[in-house]
Amino acid sequence: MNKYSEYFDIDEGYWPEINPSSIKDPKNRWEKTFPHKTFVDLLKATERMLARGTNSDKKGIWIEGAYGTGKSRVAWTLKNLLDCSADELRAYFEEYPALQKEPDLRDKLIGHKQGEIITAYRYASGGIDGDRALIMAVYERVTKALRDAGVAYKGENTLRGGVAAWLSDDDNKAYFNSLMKRPEYRGLGSFAGKSADDIINLLKNPNADVDALIGDIFTLAEKQGINALSTSMDDLIAWLTDVIDKNGLKAIVLAWDEFSAYFKRNKTSLDEFQKLAELSNLKPFYLMIVTHVSGSIFSETDQTGKIVRDRFVRKEIELPDSIAFELIKHALKVKDNQKDLWDSLADDLNSRMPISRETVRKAVWKDSSPICRRCFGRPGTD
Repeated sequence: MNKYSEYFDIDEGYWPEINPSSIKDPKNRWEKTFPHKTFVDLLKATERMLARGTNSDKKGIWIEGAYGTGKSRVAWTLKNLLDCSADELRAYFEEYPALQKEPDLRDKLIGHKQGEIITAYRYASGGIDGDRALIMAVYERVTKALRDAGVAYKGENTLRGGVAAWLSDDDNKAYFNSLMKRPEYRGLGSFAGKSADDIINLLKNPNADVDALIGDIFTLAEKQGINALSTSMDDLIAWLTDVIDKNGLKAIVLAWDEFSAYFKRNKTSLDEFQKLAELSNLKPFYLMIVTHVSGSIFSETDQTGKIVRDRFVRKEIELPDSIAFELIKHALKVKDNQKDLWDSLADDLNSRMPISRETVRKAVWKDSSPICRRCFGRPGTD
């Protein structure tokens, strides 16, 4: 008996889910993401966000949906679409019939790429407990994205510049040096073998990776009650604004997958989060969060939840009944050397099931789509 593997190329890079491991696999290409209707709608919302045409468009995007609808995959794909070259974007649009019908959307997205868009990505939010953790997570992710993109100015005059200025005072320097010698702080890796002067030089060096160092400084400051070294959401917003303005950036987009846990852990203290979300009204910094259906996080009577949701353009990812057949059609790639033989076999298989084909057509498509012939890689109608 013949096997399907004799006729079709098998995608060895397929991952059933998107997570930190799967996105590192070079075989798991974002271009494989099938653009169903709600994903195309998300692309259109993203284009309007970047265009900043109306006040209602000057918002981040909240991607939500039920389990198994592919929210993580579309968010990851969207991040890559913003990163990729114009030629790669064109190729993606040319590959899928649903996108071939959207030349205006394609051209607008390519147009936005004329400006510099910085995209940051983070997975999971279970460890974000409180405002300080949120601030440091955003700072760390955006700083890494700026560094990866080769952006020259990373806000040395604001967040890290303020820390360097405080440490430069002789009294503060002496106090900080004494604190670093304490047993509870000697274990902080970024302080090892360094004096306050060493730290000042690192903070003033725009090419130095100081993410961990900044985090340890703020940890020490919080434990010691050094308010001048504590960072606030206002400080983070000032830093983001400075980075956008000084570099002339088109946008900074932070895509944050699996964000539901943040709301569950911080449901009663969302004021600072709202400040960050509201920055998009003034500057092109956009949060793109991914959660389960928001109704399962906030009840309809939850006023705080309503206010938070209003800070975003909400896009629910749904899969149409026909998606399984569309995905099968897209996944079944007939081997070139077996095409003629497969065509004859597919026609024979197709001819044996007129009743089942008609039943599926009525239940799923409700039109005359050639379901089984398309799944078998053949043109025509059922």
